[in-house]
Amino acid sequence: MYGLCNMECSKNCLNESCSINGECDLGCATNFYGKKCNIPCPETCNEVVTGPLCLQENGICKNGLRYGTTSDIFRPGMYSLICPSC
Repeated sequence: MYGLCNMECSKNCLNESCSINGECDLGCATNFYGKKCNIPCPETCNEVVTGPLCLQENGICKNGLRYGTTSDIFRPGMYSLICPSC
């Protein structure tokens, strides 16, 4: 809950804790990202041993993309495993 209005935070906010504008202040639940933790990590992310599949700030896959897949989210210098001209 946040503010005095008893409005609910996203269920994807850790401890369902957020600021008055609805942004999660303690971070996101596993495999969600964005200020309000309302965006799921891309389904094309490689599995990770522990923790979330993607970075909370921008949704970039922590362990790269699964072979043969693509994503709209790339960090500078990241390459696609299926890029024919890389």
